[in-house]
Amino acid sequence: MRRGIQKTIVALLGFASVAVHAESTSALFFTRVSKANRTMRMRYVDADAGHDGNTGTSPAQAWKTLHHAAGQVVAGDCVAVAPGVYRGGIQLRAKGRPDAPILFLGDGSENGTVVTLADPNIRAGNQSWTLENEETSLYSTSYAGRPPVRVLYSGNDLYPYSSLAGLNSFSTSTDVPGPRHGFFFNKETQRLYLRLHPSGKYGSLDPTEHLIAVSPPTGSRFDGMLVGEPCHYGIGVLDPGDAHVVIDGFTFETPGVAGVYVEANHVTVRRCWFQGCRAGVAGNYRDRLTTDPLGLDYMSLRHDPETRDRSASQITIEYCDFHQKPSFDDAVELMGLLDKSASEDEVYGAFWHRKAAEKGLPNDHYKYEIGMVSRAASNWSLRQNYIHDAFDGLSCHAVSSSLGMRVEQNVFERLLDNGVESEDHAEDMHIFRNVFIDNFSPVSWQPIRGRPWAGPIYITENIMFNTPLYQDLWIDAGFTIRPILKIGVTQKSWKRVPHLLEDKRMEATVPGDGLVVAHNTAVFKGGRTLALIGGLGVDLQNVHIYNNAFVAAYLWDLRPERDLPPGHLDFRSNVVAPSFPGQPGPGSVVAGEKGRVLASSDALMIDQNFRPICDKTKEESPLCDTAIRGAGMGLDLPNIGAIQPGATWYPLSVGPAATNSND
Repeated sequence: MRRGIQKTIVALLGFASVAVHAESTSALFFTRVSKANRTMRMRYVDADAGHDGNTGTSPAQAWKTLHHAAGQVVAGDCVAVAPGVYRGGIQLRAKGRPDAPILFLGDGSENGTVVTLADPNIRAGNQSWTLENEETSLYSTSYAGRPPVRVLYSGNDLYPYSSLAGLNSFSTSTDVPGPRHGFFFNKETQRLYLRLHPSGKYGSLDPTEHLIAVSPPTGSRFDGMLVGEPCHYGIGVLDPGDAHVVIDGFTFETPGVAGVYVEANHVTVRRCWFQGCRAGVAGNYRDRLTTDPLGLDYMSLRHDPETRDRSASQITIEYCDFHQKPSFDDAVELMGLLDKSASEDEVYGAFWHRKAAEKGLPNDHYKYEIGMVSRAASNWSLRQNYIHDAFDGLSCHAVSSSLGMRVEQNVFERLLDNGVESEDHAEDMHIFRNVFIDNFSPVSWQPIRGRPWAGPIYITENIMFNTPLYQDLWIDAGFTIRPILKIGVTQKSWKRVPHLLEDKRMEATVPGDGLVVAHNTAVFKGGRTLALIGGLGVDLQNVHIYNNAFVAAYLWDLRPERDLPPGHLDFRSNVVAPSFPGQPGPGSVVAGEKGRVLASSDALMIDQNFRPICDKTKEESPLCDTAIRGAGMGLDLPNIGAIQPGATWYPLSVGPAATNSND
């Protein structure tokens, strides 16, 4: 399931590139790249041996900086960038052509060709640290920059505490335990304080023995994700138009907002690593601001299709690795620290400490729930990426106003909230053949800012499961809302949305084909099938849930008297089973017309790869050749669940190691 289980060969827009090992020398890297890209005009960059006064036309004449290279390239150039550390904020304005793209090619290994926005003196270890408190291993150093949004030590993300007292006590402003390592920046005294994990599991408690990466400040708007200056990105593909640019094989470290920022169309980001990035790739879509009499910036943002049409489109993100380590492990650790008598607010506060200012962050500009992408517009595609150990995979900050987004064959693993969200206004979004492992909730349809409702949304042929370790963790912690699918319109939020105050209609009709949830296999032990946000007071229309295999603890609520009545949603031909024999499961309502209710998950008769056992000469799985032709897309597949006869797509091969790009 991890990245690189198997090698695949991928075409690179008609030309070739090559992956190398991190230990390769610049000379070996340049030789291999040159041989693989003979149809392109080669240019060379070497942070250690280059000089911007050189011609850039040979390894011996390599340029030193990517800033200089970005100002020299033209259509058809391949810029080979040797392993090394490069300063970010690179502004690429040149445009390629479909037959002559511009390729920036790093070495493809983690921490090989690094583009960083980290403070250079601290990163290089040239700045002294003062031990402020020997008992707590609290260190500080002078820092004259603006407030950093992220700080890493040896690649590990430090939680941004809102006060020195909180850092000293490892507690958030909500008076619940906070992560056991963090930082605080005092603007008045210009001091940066760190406490590293006291267990030593991430190494020494002395920051001088780590590579410390201190980011610049983040962007603007309510979530801090609006890019406004070069310190917000590693590489920026700037100015409208068709860029035909490929960025391949880089590690992006601690930008203010995103590793790659795009204003232009036709950009591919491939085999990249994102560390300490609020988002991997950010677009330039911005919502329309309206007057908000309640003074709530977030609720005053409105969907603007005209702006979307002018924003960066045709963006492809593939074979990348995005994480916020150790966010997930921090939450798991905090669950073990909570007393069994902890309230639900304390449980959620500890688990979601990275969600928002109300959970303990300094403000919402520090929040982690952004995910791999932010501010996507039309025709963005994510495929075969490894998105893991983070808060969200793709949140509403990524997809809210997207059109035609394709999310295909990615692995979303160890996520604290949602794998993929479709709110608030995503249109024609396909979530297809992904794998969701140990996500709090794999998929969400939860529009908060009103019409137009998100849709059509197609959630098809995905695999979702919990490993035994984490299904038990969440049960033991007392989580009462942990669904395969989070769905609904939040009436409470409507009261905060001025333009909805006069809208008395409470029905939510999903546009087009609707919300289509079909042919998925979810062995979601320890969780439930649905979380209906807003409850039954909102009449959901055009929601079709069919031909799925669901193993879960409950339908939607722990209290049988509040069970979902028949006919509320369109359930048909689902095969359902309880998490454990003798316990309540999704039941007949979710099974729906022509569906089946099994006594246990064993009765599904699927193997370790979720493949149904289909052999007509003996007893076979109830998933085999029993599917109906469903509503919405009108899928005509034989098996219930994700795996169809002859399917070879699972297990997935994802992340930078899944392709060597050596054609």
